[in-house]
Amino acid sequence: MSDRPPLESFLKWKLSIESPSLNYAAKAVTKNVIVAVDIPYPLIKAWHEFLGLQKKVRKTAAVASQPNQSASTSSDLSPAAVQEYTYVDLFEYCIPHHTFAITADEQIRKEVNNTLAKIAGMVQNLYAKAKGGSKREELNSKVRRFHIFEGQTLSVTCLREETEAIRDELEEWKQNYQHLEAESKQLFAEMYLAIQEKEQSLSNLQSKNEELQHYFEKIENSDKTYVGKDISEVKKKSRTLKEFMCRAKTALWFAKSFGLELESMTMNEQKTGISHTVMAEDQMSNYNGNSNAFDSLSEEEKSKVEKVLFLLDKFCVGDNFYHELTMVVDGLPKSYLVKQRRSQLNDICHITSTPGETEGAQTSFTDLLRDRVQDYVASHPHVDHVQIKISGDGARMTRNSSFILMSFALLHSDDEVMAAKGNHTIAVVKGKEHYNTLRQSFEDVFKDINSLISKKKIEVGGKSINLEFFLGGDYKFILLVMGLKGATSHYACVWCKIHKDMRWDTSFNLDHYQSPDLRRTLTEMFELVKKKKQNDKYCCEHEPLLHIELDHVVLDELHLLLRISDVLIENLVRDALDWDRSKNWDKRKCQQKNEHLKNLQAAIRSCGVSFDIWEKTNADGKGSGQYDFTSLLGSDKKKLLNELPTKLNGIIQPDTVEVVKTVWEKFREIYSTVTCRNPSTEMINDYFWKAKEWVNLFTSLGEKRHGYKRANVTPYMHAMVYHIPIFLQNYRTIKLFTGQGVEKNNDMARAIVHKKSNKWDAPADILKLESRQWNLRDSERAKRTYSKRKSSYWEHDLRENRKSKRLREKKN
Repeated sequence: MSDRPPLESFLKWKLSIESPSLNYAAKAVTKNVIVAVDIPYPLIKAWHEFLGLQKKVRKTAAVASQPNQSASTSSDLSPAAVQEYTYVDLFEYCIPHHTFAITADEQIRKEVNNTLAKIAGMVQNLYAKAKGGSKREELNSKVRRFHIFEGQTLSVTCLREETEAIRDELEEWKQNYQHLEAESKQLFAEMYLAIQEKEQSLSNLQSKNEELQHYFEKIENSDKTYVGKDISEVKKKSRTLKEFMCRAKTALWFAKSFGLELESMTMNEQKTGISHTVMAEDQMSNYNGNSNAFDSLSEEEKSKVEKVLFLLDKFCVGDNFYHELTMVVDGLPKSYLVKQRRSQLNDICHITSTPGETEGAQTSFTDLLRDRVQDYVASHPHVDHVQIKISGDGARMTRNSSFILMSFALLHSDDEVMAAKGNHTIAVVKGKEHYNTLRQSFEDVFKDINSLISKKKIEVGGKSINLEFFLGGDYKFILLVMGLKGATSHYACVWCKIHKDMRWDTSFNLDHYQSPDLRRTLTEMFELVKKKKQNDKYCCEHEPLLHIELDHVVLDELHLLLRISDVLIENLVRDALDWDRSKNWDKRKCQQKNEHLKNLQAAIRSCGVSFDIWEKTNADGKGSGQYDFTSLLGSDKKKLLNELPTKLNGIIQPDTVEVVKTVWEKFREIYSTVTCRNPSTEMINDYFWKAKEWVNLFTSLGEKRHGYKRANVTPYMHAMVYHIPIFLQNYRTIKLFTGQGVEKNNDMARAIVHKKSNKWDAPADILKLESRQWNLRDSERAKRTYSKRKSSYWEHDLRENRKSKRLREKKN
């Protein structure tokens, strides 16, 4: 029992102050009755039980305080440590609004207490004899009237004298401490400021300690070994020796605890016996006199260095250019200071090699996600649920090399998701997009992601944040991650088991492919992989790498535009070629002219898009009769959707030109709904019927023109009709799941490889630069906002003005 009884529990029964009973007052001839109090029976019973329990506790405390008990036990349960209450104390506590109080005279309080004790004993006996709920209810409704006599309460005269004395003391205190309030406020402000400074300092230290702790944990758990060539087989050995020294310093991290510092190491090659002496990087910088130059700078100068480093990384500017710039422009931070700060930031970024034989680099997904979520929760403290989109894409870096980038984004802002800085790279692998490459090289990444998918939460700053995972990317990446065959396979749809020959059929309602027989599920995909017959697998070739349910695998609207518009542009080129061939079949080769093809090229260029059409050549250099055209960006294809249909007259064959124009215009209308950030309920309901009508219109040209046949209905077109409406119903918009940010992240990685990497470990260079950008994000300049008030100027007038300006310059 605690030293404070649960007195609050007595408040559910209220005392009632009444006028004294006349019969009782007549009997009390010696004393005058002041007031009567009605005490409910349940309250009297509660007093009796409470004081009985108190008596048992004090008895236990007395036994525990005997000399044979231990010191700790006797001190905790000593009788003095248990506060004692009486019936008078409990009675005073329950008096409404503390209208009166019993006098402090011990003899009178003892008499009142004995009277209340007798009443409590009588009531307890009544309850003990009551059997059955009805009798107890009857007792609960009764009250006992208790009379208070003159002399048992505190005297009004005493209270007045005490009040006067307190008032005099208060006035004296006010005079002596007139300025105490102002002084206390000032002291409180100073104390509050000091506490804030200490808390900020403590927070900074804790943050640094957490980073170091995570770093050491990664080092201790890392089991990666060197997989490169033996040093005797390497021509340029400096890089291998540099990597060895880096790992040696990491392994000997405890040297400073012995008062030692690693200065150099001497090794012999096992095969050749050649000796190498390698100096530590910090010792090299000591010889140059710049080891602690950055740390000795003022905070203002450090901030300037960090801003310069942020800009050099953001625009992929090389060190040589900046060094030459500091030589001719005064006031810029020296280049060696920028390099030192970059080295410091690289040291706190823990990057490891990816498993498998393919070259790659990775960082911990759990740690990276925790940092990003913590930053978001800091500015949104009421958030307890975060949506995360996992994305991946293959990017061609050079003529003969391709990279695979795995990234994630927090789906809380359209603008950040569509930018490179809103997509955080987890791992980079140098290789082509294949299932085995993904499974081997991203094994650790997939393990971390699947672990968090099963937990559905992450601890951030002592707060549990719920997680919801989505999968995005282009169609090829989604098929690979889910273990399906390619987009040309018989059952290429990620979300249902429709055969490719039936994708053109839009006669079914929206829920048709959501039925249990046709809808794919993650559990079913794991079961189908185990089957032996290919016809029974529905193209489930491998186990899914990510355990994300298919209703959370969302199609990318950008690639929907790119792939469908590719089909439409190719059909325009075919149409123009067919018209030219129909006119050239009876002419000599020297007289043949691809007039309509050239007109099509000119019409596309007039939309402000750089576009070429050319004939492919055979191995002997002669024309093959097959044509190819420029691959356009998403922004260029949006321009064509808006402007090209009105320019197609006279370019493609006249008997179908109006239908083709309608196909383009209807697709533009459908795509506007897909990319709308906040579509109305009416738009979502009408979308399915518009998409069905579009596919039917597309296939209606199949008998007259190439490229419009039923077999030309792609998986993207099928998903546009039967699966995107489901996404719109579930998530209201799919603009959040766009791949624009992923593509921009690829462009940023490509710029790093070409401008900021020495190609020795390009994947690690990409992750290090992104980590530096994140750590220096506060160094970015806040740009002023600008709103385009006249959209027609930016979409049309500006291009026309530039076009006329170029024509004037040519004439001059």
